[in-house]
Amino acid sequence: MSCSNFVSAFVILIGSKCLCTQLCAIEPIEDPRSQVLDSSSARTRSKAFQEWFEGIGRAGIAKLVDDEDVGISLQAAWEVHKKLVKRVKPVTAARSDDVYDREELNQFLIFLKKKTKATVPDWWAESIVDVDVFPNEHHAFIGAARQKVTKSQANEKWLVTEGAELTRGTNTLVFSTGGKSIEFPDDKFVHGSGICFTGVVTDKTGFIATFAPEAGQAFKVARFEDKGNKPVWLEKVWAAGRTAGSGPASHRVELVTTENTLMVFGKESHGMYLEAFDKKTGKNLYRFCTCYWFNNSEGWKIK
Repeated sequence: MSCSNFVSAFVILIGSKCLCTQLCAIEPIEDPRSQVLDSSSARTRSKAFQEWFEGIGRAGIAKLVDDEDVGISLQAAWEVHKKLVKRVKPVTAARSDDVYDREELNQFLIFLKKKTKATVPDWWAESIVDVDVFPNEHHAFIGAARQKVTKSQANEKWLVTEGAELTRGTNTLVFSTGGKSIEFPDDKFVHGSGICFTGVVTDKTGFIATFAPEAGQAFKVARFEDKGNKPVWLEKVWAAGRTAGSGPASHRVELVTTENTLMVFGKESHGMYLEAFDKKTGKNLYRFCTCYWFNNSEGWKIK
């Protein structure tokens, strides 16, 4: 090869490398935070969290505790405060000798209350600090008290949570609790056998949820106003992310309202969760789940 040809080839090669560098530079870099926030399902969000947390490690997770998104902040704080210890006194064979340190989880609970400004139900607060752990596999809430339910008057195959009633109106259902009632069409929920109704009612407004009491599967929550109107909005609660379940009732749900927010607190045998919705629009504001929607971080490779 002549000297001039060699120089030409070298220039072409260098030019190609520069062009490649420019193309690579303009290619968008994947943003794990956006992947989490843009996830439209429990499955995709759990995978996004796993890839993110495994990638940044515990030091990186600790920095996310102050994230402006409440859901990300709570998931990070949950990881930070999970300290594996041995139970002081062994209990029944059904319980694990491995637990998460209660004092650390109390700190998580304090953080959650401050971050969400929520009035946390007593049963939820008591359950979140009593965690059995099966190392490298999952955790469980075995000792938590089950929710008390009764048969509804509207249909003997339906249940209502303690302190509530469900009766029939004229082509409607009437949900009553706390001395107040809300009436809504009976065709706006999937009325399967054994579902449980729970809710909270204020003046002319009711927030109603129908969930499976056996396990933490996804369910619907809606806002109704006045008498028998269609729902103002109807949204999906991801819950613990379980896709199937049966056996003794272990899924507990309670709705709590603040000035602008509806909060859904839930627990099942293998996970606890909190989801917040804008009261006016139904838009989901954030979601938190201890088991990452049945993709337990106990099995992740976080260093």
